[in-house]
Amino acid sequence: MSKLRKGIISPTEKQGASYIFETAGKLFKLTGNIVEEARSASQEFLTLSKALKVFKVDESGIEFNYDYNSKSQIRELNEEKADNYNKLLDLNKRFEFLNSTLKESKLSNKAVAVTEVKSELDKVNEQIIALNKKGIQVRFKYDANENKTFIGNREVVTEGVTEQAFASALIKYEDKALLNLFESAAKNFSMLNILDFVTELNEGDIKVSVIRTPNRCYVWRLNEATKIGKFIQMEPQELINYVAEETGEDISAAVQDLVNGIQEQVEDREASISLKREMISFLQDQRGKLAEADRNIPAIKEADHFLNSEINRISEEIESLAEEKLTRNDGYIKATTKVEIDQMAKGTEIMVDAVEFTQAGKDDLLTVFRDDKPVRIEKRTIEIPSSELS
Repeated sequence: MSKLRKGIISPTEKQGASYIFETAGKLFKLTGNIVEEARSASQEFLTLSKALKVFKVDESGIEFNYDYNSKSQIRELNEEKADNYNKLLDLNKRFEFLNSTLKESKLSNKAVAVTEVKSELDKVNEQIIALNKKGIQVRFKYDANENKTFIGNREVVTEGVTEQAFASALIKYEDKALLNLFESAAKNFSMLNILDFVTELNEGDIKVSVIRTPNRCYVWRLNEATKIGKFIQMEPQELINYVAEETGEDISAAVQDLVNGIQEQVEDREASISLKREMISFLQDQRGKLAEADRNIPAIKEADHFLNSEINRISEEIESLAEEKLTRNDGYIKATTKVEIDQMAKGTEIMVDAVEFTQAGKDDLLTVFRDDKPVRIEKRTIEIPSSELS
């Protein structure tokens, strides 16, 4: 059963006119409406990326749980054992106070006081031992809303939380790196954002990320078992079919506006063509009536010329609408096929995404358009005229 996730959290950072983000273990670059694979990110970005895999992170902050007795990170926190940690802090304070009092009593030669304080110290020590036997756990938490860091119920300074925890024997030496990661993630929390344009789907070892921009759809597919991934741009309906085949999930809601937009464009174009054909039919009828009149009369001759020119003009508009395809304004350029492919003769005109063509390897499959319909063909079978590359 696949798992669909929205509200994906990722580090983001600006690089020139672009923004870097991550989904399903892959870096991407968003520039306007175009998404590309990214090669690098800052150390702060990479640290946050690691923190997302290690800690519980959401819009409210970062947290993880630690077992005081076994000195190890744990997934679930036992609230009773967590309360024991707060009790331990109080007992430790009491122990320190009594130790200080004992020293003062000894210096003042107050024998009775010394005996009483020692008795209290023994009781506190017994309580500490008892708590340890019951088990002690602690939650490390960074509250983003308040910009505060807590160990249990105690607020601590974010910078230096590692040293504070280590100095109090709360963590083992090997886990200083864990606290350093937590501290760094807390300091750079503002780099984390919710990617409302990304939807992730998991099906076994297969991870699929659907990335939406205002007028484009992209898919990143990763096989975690083989570590082989593929990034491609798709048309909305093609994407819906692809995700359904890969995961069994219906992703149509995420791209329905694009599907509707394309359908509306087609319907508007067909309606316009139908109207213009009606206009031509009317003009031809009028011209037919003129055919019965004397063509030597200047007014009749002028009217016939006008009707004929209007018929030609509207016919050209119909032809233009019927052949209308994606344009440079959409990021597409004209191209032709170098060889015969899937019932397309050599030299068939197609439209190609200029950015995708530039970035793809020669054996990569690209989504091109023939008569407004998407077709998947290899880059090496596509020829782009030099005029389109200028």
